[in-house]
Amino acid sequence: MRHAESIDMVNADKVQQAVQAIESRNGLRHQQGVHTWFITQNNPIEQIPECSGMTPEQVVQWAAAHCTRNLSGELRKSRGVGVCYERGDAEHTDHIHIALTFTGRNGGKAETVYRLWPKGDIEVAKGTLDDIHDYLHKQGRFSGKGETIVAPVYDGEPLMANPRKGEKADADPSELSKRDMRWLELVHAVDDGMSEEDIWADPTLSLYAKDFVLPLQRLMSARAAKRPHKRDVTVIWVSSEYSHSAHKVPVEVMESVVRDWMDASGLVWGEWDTTLLAQPHITLDTKAVLLVVPAWDSSKHGIAYRLMSGSPMKVPQGYGRGCWAAWDTVVIVTPDPPIDELADMVSRCVVIPLDASTGRMRELVGSADNRCMPVEEIAEFFDAKAVTTVKAGDAI
Repeated sequence: MRHAESIDMVNADKVQQAVQAIESRNGLRHQQGVHTWFITQNNPIEQIPECSGMTPEQVVQWAAAHCTRNLSGELRKSRGVGVCYERGDAEHTDHIHIALTFTGRNGGKAETVYRLWPKGDIEVAKGTLDDIHDYLHKQGRFSGKGETIVAPVYDGEPLMANPRKGEKADADPSELSKRDMRWLELVHAVDDGMSEEDIWADPTLSLYAKDFVLPLQRLMSARAAKRPHKRDVTVIWVSSEYSHSAHKVPVEVMESVVRDWMDASGLVWGEWDTTLLAQPHITLDTKAVLLVVPAWDSSKHGIAYRLMSGSPMKVPQGYGRGCWAAWDTVVIVTPDPPIDELADMVSRCVVIPLDASTGRMRELVGSADNRCMPVEEIAEFFDAKAVTTVKAGDAI
């Protein structure tokens, strides 16, 4: 036997010993697959050679791709992941949490996960889907446990919960009635990402849907509330023209103008209250979010970034309640122009001049275009039916 072959056998034995230990610790049969695993990797920048010299943000992006993408950068079939970067409370140890889902019927085996994360603490994910997301986001009953350095990043398929003990992962088709089979087809269509419009446009599914109009609507709402998704967000930054002058337009004046625009636009919008943890005014139907910042400081950076980024985000609405962010427009009202860290994310910046008595405002698109835009054009931009002209100079 060649030396290289003997080394391979020793390594294979170590892998099998480690895999058997994971299976035993989690009460699994040998080679038993589960849908979602939870991995904790301490000190990833020091422990993982590929992460050496990376920032926490880069580590999170690398870890997500490591789970769900091949060497060519293409998504692997039937995999989804959520990754966050945290710092522990007690010993301040940097670590990443990884929720790794295998959506195939047989799930993913411990050996597959171990080969991805040989230095990680690997266990079967426990609890509901909301529990998994709440743990990654450190909200709900997990709020305040550890310091979040990088908010969760998701890639691939949506995460899913493991069936509870005694619960079947899938119903046996032979035990279902024709009506139940049709409902199951609709459920699978929704889980595969079909919208309600897609289902009604399908010649077969539309026939099934006629018998389940209300249940289908409730199912679509429930799935949308629990399914994280990345969005393309338009960011509008409303600020005073004289950002370095003592004669700034009062925030109350700018806020009044913006609220008139948003009310007239017909958009379903809500205001993000920076003084509250729960956000009762933000719901699954909210399509635009208003953030008013009278005095900008570093504590607002994280809030603004989360609202603007379009990454999947769980919004707490009260004790035990929450929904996934569904807005595609963010309007930020503040006396100051966008800070450097956020400037690249701003789609357009509406600047209210000190003297607005002429009924004009200036719009800056990027840094190249600097022109005056009539109020009528601003109204069209906001899809507004009417615009209230405020004489900012008189209000000071």
